[in-house]
Amino acid sequence: MFKFVSRCGRIHLLKTAQKGQSPEGPEMEQELEATAVGADGRRRKGELSGTPDPGEGPSYAQVSREEISYSGGGAMDAPGDGGRVADPPFPGTGTGSQGSARGASVRGMADWRDEATRAIGMALAPRTYKKYKATWFEFSEFRKGRQLGQAWPAPVEHMQQFIVDLHWRGLTPGTIKGKLAAMSFYARANGIRDTSNDFRIKKMIEGWSRERGKRTDDRTPISPALLSRLCDGWGRICTDRYEESLFRAAALLAFFGAMRISELVALGKKDVSRKALQLDDVTVWDDQVKVRLRSSKTDQYGFGCMVILGQCSLVSICPVRAIREFGILRGTEKGYFFQHKDGKPLTKYQFWSLTDRALKNIGIGNMRFGTHSFRIGAASTAALLGYDAGKIKRLGRWSSGCFRKYIRQLPNV
Repeated sequence: MFKFVSRCGRIHLLKTAQKGQSPEGPEMEQELEATAVGADGRRRKGELSGTPDPGEGPSYAQVSREEISYSGGGAMDAPGDGGRVADPPFPGTGTGSQGSARGASVRGMADWRDEATRAIGMALAPRTYKKYKATWFEFSEFRKGRQLGQAWPAPVEHMQQFIVDLHWRGLTPGTIKGKLAAMSFYARANGIRDTSNDFRIKKMIEGWSRERGKRTDDRTPISPALLSRLCDGWGRICTDRYEESLFRAAALLAFFGAMRISELVALGKKDVSRKALQLDDVTVWDDQVKVRLRSSKTDQYGFGCMVILGQCSLVSICPVRAIREFGILRGTEKGYFFQHKDGKPLTKYQFWSLTDRALKNIGIGNMRFGTHSFRIGAASTAALLGYDAGKIKRLGRWSSGCFRKYIRQLPNV
């Protein structure tokens, strides 16, 4: 073990025998006298804690008497290709402060390590972080159940057993790749050799993918005609006028704005991220609606963008009218724009659960729909109306040609 000890400005390096090793003698102490460079460019030895004479350049940092030790084993301390180590914690679980270090006193080694692991964890989107951490725990429990031990780097054989078990449980190659990505992140974030990228692992995934064959995206797009019938369906199953107006406004904004549902509503009842649409993000005029999107799947840093919707000639599905009517019922209370009468946010699950019921109520439950059907329908309708590629990309905020996979034949309803 190495200890760095500062005493009166001089730095001492003490080397003690590691556990399990025979000491070669008493502690060896080597004193390294600090040096500094003055304003005149000359190197001079001296006390870091001393106060320099006037005119000898800037004062040197005061070093308090403290002892900082490091014995390894932390989340950031695992070896690269060296010996195996015990299971380090998942990145982001540290307790480091987010405050600036400028006004703070000298921090201990544990402080910066905690902050480093926290920052690495924050690099992931909240949902991705949650999934990755769950996978890390799942792999840990799998190894416990098989009595494989918890050493890292994880042997390739452990990884193979784990993904074979996932395959036997019916998980698709794509889902298994997502879990391997979690293990890769964990290893690399801890400075551990990544065994999830081994040749054998790659070929196993490739083999299962070939065996499974290519799966096509068969989600049915929402069309304007279907949207009109869907609005009638909500009127039959919603408990009151407020709920009917809530779902109508959310659906019409999702369609005409080519939105992802996660951009509009909360991901769950406990979602406090406020990344979805807020009251302050919506401005309604007589003939248009201005919406500010705080973040999206392709905007993880939250730069945001503005979406402006105009009136629709078909009054029953006009987004401006629907959002204005809901806004009057909702009131001016701060929070999520799409929320229930009791102030609780409309969640993604609630939105699709009631939408699915409305589709079945109007006799169109035999097609495969999903929350992305509104975005797919917007791209398909725009193409049918003769919009060129550039306009469609701007409509859905696409930066590449991937929008083409969303252009499909609209359902005949």
